[in-house]
Amino acid sequence: MGASDSGQHTSSQESTDEGIATRSSIALILAAAVTISLATTAFPVFDQATQDFYADSPDSVGIIVRAEEATVGEALRWWYGPWIQGTPYYRPLSSWVMWLEYLVAGRNFQAFCVFSWLLHALNGALLALLALRLFKERPLAWLWALLAVVLFNYRLGPTGPSWQPVPVAIGVVVWWPAQTDQLSLAFSLGSLLLLDRYLSKGRRRDLALCFVFYAAALLSKEMAVCLPLVVGLWVLYRRAREQWLIPVAQAVMAVALLVLRLFVVPGAQGPTMADLMPLQVVRKLLWYTGERLWSYVTPAGAGEYWLVVASLVVIALFYLLWRLKVSVVWMILTALLVPSLVAQILGGNFALVTIPREIYGLLVALLMPLGIIVLLRLGTRLSWYLLGMVLAVHLPILHVLGPHYWYWPAAFWGLFGACLASLAGERLAWVIRRPPFAASASCEGGGSQAG
Repeated sequence: MGASDSGQHTSSQESTDEGIATRSSIALILAAAVTISLATTAFPVFDQATQDFYADSPDSVGIIVRAEEATVGEALRWWYGPWIQGTPYYRPLSSWVMWLEYLVAGRNFQAFCVFSWLLHALNGALLALLALRLFKERPLAWLWALLAVVLFNYRLGPTGPSWQPVPVAIGVVVWWPAQTDQLSLAFSLGSLLLLDRYLSKGRRRDLALCFVFYAAALLSKEMAVCLPLVVGLWVLYRRAREQWLIPVAQAVMAVALLVLRLFVVPGAQGPTMADLMPLQVVRKLLWYTGERLWSYVTPAGAGEYWLVVASLVVIALFYLLWRLKVSVVWMILTALLVPSLVAQILGGNFALVTIPREIYGLLVALLMPLGIIVLLRLGTRLSWYLLGMVLAVHLPILHVLGPHYWYWPAAFWGLFGACLASLAGERLAWVIRRPPFAASASCEGGGSQAG
């Protein structure tokens, strides 16, 4: 309001300079997001041993063989039949992208990985833009946007007999079929950005492009059928309930794709009711939200229950010491001594806390309840809506476990984790800036302002 009221006294040159500064800062943030995404996933793209291992994957070889045999007529049939790999899925746009890659690079598998690598960097940039729009009213918005990108790149996927404990992004850039996940996520993030611009500026061109991008996401991989739920939450978060027809229209598009797939790809694979019984859904959701923790404490893992006990005791004592306004020195001693004591009692050896794997497990066990506490104590509308989006993007993969299926959730976990970090950071900054005995004085004077 103030800016518009005083618009007559503001020169156009000052307005232009402000716009350039804004664009410049955004450009720097995007450059940082791209650099982070490229740097964290470069090794498998340029490591020859990794290249040799993935180049012989039957899935990748199958795509190359069909690309070699494909004529223009065969490529057109991907629009009304199974995709280029030959498995019963409907992904015509991804099929054409992979075919064009083959026409350009031939059997050069590393070229396919370089394209995936650059596509991942694009997703990192789009995620940073989306985070900037979400966090623009929070202090240090650029920091939380880049943190979302970092968390996206380092989100670990599920482990198994042939799945190494590495970040999802690293596995995705060298497994060619996972380009379907990358393409569908890129178009979906673009669709969300266009939607948010439409909600803020009301330009119908943005809304039209939002639907075009969503159609491209659906035609890249069926994973995008969950986006209408995300869009619905986004519209509610922006308090634009009058735009409820947008998620409804996208849901109609998703249903139309699934119906079309029934006819053009008979027997197309998808969720089955046997795998989605209520208890199974709950079990999968718990597994998806804390797989790294369960790998430590379940009988199939190491059974290191002391990690969880130690983390809960540390957090409980931290809370008690904080309420009693005890010196931070005692908190530090608690963090150092309690894990060793619990390790001795439950693990049989206090020196367990000196082993790198145990230290990592303790940090994982600490982060999960700390995140829950931050959400319950400091959670804002944004944090709760982001949690809903995180759960929504897991729905299409409740019946599968492959690491590349985590690529979508990794992006939204990144946003959610950055949001929690921003809440914790703001609270910590408030505690640091608070004058000594401010809490006591406010309590004596009525205390209503202390909250």
